[in-house]
Amino acid sequence: MVERRVLPRMFFWARRGLTPDSLRGARLVFVCQGNVCRSPFAEGYARRRLREVEVHAVGLSEIDGRVPPAEARAAAAGFDVDLSGHRSRSLGSAVITAKDLFLVMDGSNLQGLERQRPGSLHRAFLLDPHVAIEDPFGKSPIVFQAVYSQIARAIDRLATLADLEAPRDER
Repeated sequence: MVERRVLPRMFFWARRGLTPDSLRGARLVFVCQGNVCRSPFAEGYARRRLREVEVHAVGLSEIDGRVPPAEARAAAAGFDVDLSGHRSRSLGSAVITAKDLFLVMDGSNLQGLERQRPGSLHRAFLLDPHVAIEDPFGKSPIVFQAVYSQIARAIDRLATLADLEAPRDER
């Protein structure tokens, strides 16, 4: 059974067009500012939690090849997500297709997405539609832990919404 507090978020996503049918066969592209903290974690966590969905992560920054900070790698490891091999990739260098759905972390990411990819907002959604997901870059390990918990909960809700949860033995 779906928890009562999850329903409003699911309703918000559905009202905007993010439905189980739109998720099946889609490619989810997680977007944050630099692609070194939030979106790479979301990509790694989603790979474990979602099935039948291709996932990628990009940043709005134009700098490719940056590594996640030590705090990000340590916090992600607590969720069984390994960021050690991740290198940042910019939205500008990514191949974007018509089946891509963008999941952004905050309102400034929505604005940046529209600036860099005009006309893409109809395929963009806030990962957490009610609370912006703070950028933990340069902050304490406690902030990284809280941010990654928020991202994990949002992805868990997506899995429930679309009935795309991977079987427990695949996680």
